Amino acid sequence: MSQLTPAASRELSPDVAKAQQCDEAGKHTEAINHLVAGVHKNDVEAITRLGKRLLVGDRAPLLPNDGIGFLADASQRGGAEAAALLSVLFGIGVSRRHDLADALESLVVAAERGWPSAQAQIAVLAGESSGLGESAGEGTGLGQSAGERTAAREPAGPGSWRHLATSIDLSAWLAPPPATDLNDSPLLRSFRDFLSPAVCRWLIERARPLLSRALVYEGVTKTTLAHPTRTNNAAMFNLLDMDFILVLLERRICRCLAVPFGHLESPAVLHYAEGLEITEHFDFVDPNVPD
Repeated sequence: MSQLTPAASRELSPDVAKAQQCDEAGKHTEAINHLVAGVHKNDVEAITRLGKRLLVGDRAPLLPNDGIGFLADASQRGGAEAAALLSVLFGIGVSRRHDLADALESLVVAAERGWPSAQAQIAVLAGESSGLGESAGEGTGLGQSAGERTAAREPAGPGSWRHLATSIDLSAWLAPPPATDLNDSPLLRSFRDFLSPAVCRWLIERARPLLSRALVYEGVTKTTLAHPTRTNNAAMFNLLDMDFILVLLERRICRCLAVPFGHLESPAVLHYAEGLEITEHFDFVDPNVPD
């Protein structure tokens, strides 16, 4: 489920169109200049695109604070995509002033402005919460059957997305489900009801367009490359690929492991078709190597 935009079918402003043409020609500095021109004209799409580029250093300087500022401005001016992106930034704790409740509020704003991914996430999450006590997730707020039913219906009318979001139980995501220890040393622990089928399907569909050959890091040359010891596929989510459901998933992982959020790597989905593998290997960090 990709981050589709309702603006995709609308004609782009001249500044954004010129920026897009420059990027296609490899003239990325000129593209940024055109976006800046659009920013001066209060073009929400230009403000959003410039914010995204600066946030992750995409064909632009890496200026995350400036990127966040542009996205906040775009959201205040009515930008749907910007509001959806802010829901991720608030959720991961990019600002001490914001939390998961603020993140959900920004997601609701994006849904009300017509952002399809935000609407789909609210439908899935509301279905999860409404399934409390109806499935194997009883007691966790992460139901299974009800999630499928809610995701299949689309609210209509002013305020409907906000009303649906009131049934989302954020506290349930922060409550670790029952666990079973499988081994003491090393510690292996299984969480039976970690995610519901509805959320698993969401993750699968989000990962599908991002899948590519999984790479191996070569410590000597400090490069990543395809290697015969690893033949599976992987979908890596950068900050712009993230959504609120992925943020909740990471927060849930932190509660299960009792580790700070900052200790996690970027989320990834690994896919092994029949016959694909990663052979025996060792992952380690050498504290004597500065980088």
